[in-house]
Amino acid sequence: MSDDAGQFDILLHALCWIHADRVFQRILPLNERHDKELNWVHTQIWELFYDLKQYKLEPDDPLKSAIAEHFDELCRTKTSFEALKR
Repeated sequence: MSDDAGQFDILLHALCWIHADRVFQRILPLNERHDKELNWVHTQIWELFYDLKQYKLEPDDPLKSAIAEHFDELCRTKTSFEALKR
């Protein structure tokens, strides 16, 4: 899997998912609470990614609805971590 950079123009491309992951890797939590919040959001993003891959293979309405709800829940999430809010 690559991020579509020219030198890696082979196989699968994750594009924005890989770029989004890079942002999370650069965020440094200031305390244990921030670390937990960062890990939770990061996990949610990758769960969405895997659900979308599954939907691409086998599209169905219940999975589509679950993905939409999962995304909305993630966007509604409030954290105490200012860097993560941005």
